[in-house]
Amino acid sequence: MAVVDDVGSGALAEDLPQLAGEPPVRRSVRAGADLVAFSADKLLGGPQAGLLVGRQEAIDRCARHPPISGK
Repeated sequence: MAVVDDVGSGALAEDLPQLAGEPPVRRSVRAGADLVAFSADKLLGGPQAGLLVGRQEAIDRCARHPPISGK
């Protein structure tokens, strides 16, 4: 069974006081999550987007089975 952690906005840097309330993406990876999902647009700015990081097998599986828009 795969472990997926959705960290919302997430934080890529763990030492920024401005992001102290956001869960660090690296913490989930270090804890062994197979897949970590977080919001690129909230974290980095720009158009709506999401990011996935994690084990290659989990990323590949997501690529083979993308979500269907609008459903």
